Amino acid sequence: MESLEGLWTVSFQSNFQTFGTGIAVFKDDRLLGGDSFYYYDGQVIVEGNFVTVSIKIVRFNKEGMAIFGNLDSFNLKISGDITPASMELHGNMVEQPNMKITIKCKKITSF
Repeated sequence: MESLEGLWTVSFQSNFQTFGTGIAVFKDDRLLGGDSFYYYDGQVIVEGNFVTVSIKIVRFNKEGMAIFGNLDSFNLKISGDITPASMELHGNMVEQPNMKITIKCKKITSF
């Protein structure tokens, strides 16, 4: 998991063409991050160069909305290939599987 651990920028887009940006820190089997309105708390499973992440997304700033609408919290299940400098992950909202997401990640620094 050494190539995954570190600070990453994230840009995400839903299948409804809404988008946003944030940051994520991957360490051991954990993901922590956030954006202007939500924080992210996730569990990571790495198998070779493939990662699967289950993330709880929680709103802390009531001024904003998620890319899926006016939600206080929701869960994502995403997965994709890991490279040393970037990842493109795909998945969906657990509660509403028709709400899909693509997340592009760029590594900023390692531990």
